[in-house]
Amino acid sequence: FPSHDKLHDRKDIELQSTRVGSNIIYYGRPGSGKSWSISEIVGAAPFERVTFHPEYNHSEFFGCYKPTCGFDTSTSETMQTDDGRLVKKPINYFDFIPGPFVRACELAFSKISLGRPTMTYLIIEEINRGPCASIFGDVFQLLDRGDNGRSCYGITPSAEVVKYFRSKHVNFDIQSDGKLYIPENLSIIASMNTSDQSLYPMDSAFKRRWEMISIPNSFQELHRYCEPNIAFIFDGNKRFCWETLVKTINVFISFDGMEDKQIGPWFIKPSQESGEVSFYAFKNKVLFYLWHDVFRSDIFGQNSPFVSHDKTSKTFENLIERLEENGLDAIFKKEFISQLKGGIVTGK
Repeated sequence: FPSHDKLHDRKDIELQSTRVGSNIIYYGRPGSGKSWSISEIVGAAPFERVTFHPEYNHSEFFGCYKPTCGFDTSTSETMQTDDGRLVKKPINYFDFIPGPFVRACELAFSKISLGRPTMTYLIIEEINRGPCASIFGDVFQLLDRGDNGRSCYGITPSAEVVKYFRSKHVNFDIQSDGKLYIPENLSIIASMNTSDQSLYPMDSAFKRRWEMISIPNSFQELHRYCEPNIAFIFDGNKRFCWETLVKTINVFISFDGMEDKQIGPWFIKPSQESGEVSFYAFKNKVLFYLWHDVFRSDIFGQNSPFVSHDKTSKTFENLIERLEENGLDAIFKKEFISQLKGGIVTGK
């Protein structure tokens, strides 16, 4: 866990993002609570949200001309739809369709125009699952911000972008130089899964324009979520403390220096009512992930948690069969199970 000073630094960064525009990336293991941290910062503030993926591009992120459909108002001619309604004659045309970045800017500019420059947000989920530098394009330059949270350098917006902002009755020209800047009341908050960082690595020039906040594997929020219960998983024989199980799994994962492959407390969300973690989800999420992603190159190696009983135990299907028949004891090594003994939950 981070030191008290580092926690204080994190809180300072998060607080700053609610006062002046900031660029923040929350990174950590899958299930560590990155999206939860973002939702805590954003709260009830206005926001736009987007998820990056390999096929996502700059035109979709910023905005572009796209075919759209309208109705011809110059004629009284109508046509009948499939459900029997009569509508005006439809026509196809091209129009500028804003992407989440332009919509987020519009949201922020509108607050400034109203004289209430409250903080707004652009949320980018899974920022490293797409070619982020390419997706940002020339918006990349706007990520350099001054102490007031406004972009240090502007870009010249295209005619269609200017026309769009004017159609929405917002003034984008906050520097009175005709250029587009990220305003001081727009923070960009992103999440990054460290286990997927090999998909589209970020270059140093891009990363240095962001505040990077690591989300530790803290179970405090999980405890509060489950109170007065304890998060547990029932394998058919025993009830194991979910925190103990996750930490033990992560110890074995870290043996080979695969810290980025560790799992977080929210990898499976427990029932808030009972604290129980779904055994079905454990089989089909956690075990699948460990078998096919983490230890796939050496399933029964020295650092793997899985135990091999005989030749028939070499398949994932057999692993699940043994689990369903005899619980965790049947699939994990003795040294793994021994670390779980202190985490056995008693009671119903």
